[in-house]
Amino acid sequence: MRGSAGPPQEPTSPSPGAVLTPVMPRASTPAVGVTGDVAQHSLDRFRALDINGAAFIAGHVAASTARNALSAALVFAVAIPMGLRSSATPLAWLAAAGLITLLILAVSWLTALGGLLVSSPDAASSFTFFLMLIPFTSSAFVPIATMPGWLQAFANNQPVTYTINTMRGLALGHQYAIGLAANFWKSAAWIVGIFLVFGPLAVRAYKRAS
Repeated sequence: MRGSAGPPQEPTSPSPGAVLTPVMPRASTPAVGVTGDVAQHSLDRFRALDINGAAFIAGHVAASTARNALSAALVFAVAIPMGLRSSATPLAWLAAAGLITLLILAVSWLTALGGLLVSSPDAASSFTFFLMLIPFTSSAFVPIATMPGWLQAFANNQPVTYTINTMRGLALGHQYAIGLAANFWKSAAWIVGIFLVFGPLAVRAYKRAS
C-alpha cells in the first residue's frame, strides 16, 4: 500500500529456486564417482600414468557440470511454455547462467573432496541429501523474513541465497533488482572462497588416497 510505514516486503520469485533445486543435489555426483574410483583401485592406475590430482578431480567436476547444465536447460525448457517471461537482455541471461555454473563448479569440488574422505559410494551419496536441503533454507521459494528467527541468520548468509537473489535481479529485473550488485559480489566471494579452500584440499586428499 502506498504511503505505508515500514520496510518494503522482501521480493521473491520461485523461478531461480526451481533451477537450483534439482541442480544442487546433482553436484554431489563427483563424490560418488571419486569414491568409486578409490574403491576399484583406479587411483593406482592413474598414479602409474602420472596423472595430476587436479586433472583427475577436474574430470569428475567437468562431467558433473555438464549434466547440471543439461538439467538447468530442461527446467527452462519446461518453464517457458508454462508462462515464464523475462525482459532481461541476452547479456543478463548469460551472466545468470555463468553465475550458476560457477556455483556448481565450486560445490562439485567440495563434494569431490568428500568423496575422497569417505570409505564407500553409499557414504558419498549422503551429500545428495545435504545439498538438496540447501535451496529450501534460502530465499528460493519464500521470503526469509517469514522463516523462524533461528533459521533466518543462516538463510541470509549462505551462497545459494546470494546466487538466487542475483539471478532474480538479472533475469527478472524491476523490484528483484534491489541490492543486485551487493548480492552479486557476495555470491562471487562465496564461490571464490569455496574454490580456494576446497580445491587444494581435494588435490591433497587425492595424493594421500593414492
